Amino acid sequence: MLKPVATRCQTVRLAMKSGFPPDNTAYQAPASPSPSADTDHNAQPLPLLLQTLGPYLANMTSTLSLPSLSDESYDFLTDLAPFFTRIEVSSNTVLWRQSDSPDGLYLIESGSLRATYSYDNHTREVQETMVAGTIAGDLSTLSNTARNATTVAERDCVLWRIDLEALERLEKEHPATARRFTRIVLKGMSIAHMSVRADV
Repeated sequence: MLKPVATRCQTVRLAMKSGFPPDNTAYQAPASPSPSADTDHNAQPLPLLLQTLGPYLANMTSTLSLPSLSDESYDFLTDLAPFFTRIEVSSNTVLWRQSDSPDGLYLIESGSLRATYSYDNHTREVQETMVAGTIAGDLSTLSNTARNATTVAERDCVLWRIDLEALERLEKEHPATARRFTRIVLKGMSIAHMSVRADV
């Protein structure tokens, strides 16, 4: 059964002295390739996109399987999928540090990421664990603002990234898909935020 984006994270507030690898550079993912016209509906990232975005797709059947999608939703996913690049990240790798410029947003296929938020007016840091089927780095990427947390791979991960260049190409080549994708991600962020506030 698919979990909605509202359950995408487990937020834990902890006091931390350290916990990050000593290197000072964030993970540098390879540039994304140009989208391909060939689409295999069983190949990633289509199933992952369905898992992550499925609860927010209109005009789809309740089975949430790719062959059962409405034509509109299937076209949306198949337009979107080629703009993502598969990335493997080892445990304890720093993907980015707080205040870094965004390099894109990530879908988590497997593994988990830990984001730590440090605030000047707080004595404790706030931690968030993001698991498979969820999105990381969405807010800073869509708003093109500095990263608001340091994010580390808790375990070995398989991620799918859409970088800023790919987002620009998506906007030019498939503007309706780009707008819909942005709306869905923002809606998921809003629901997740309300869920976290309800747990406080």
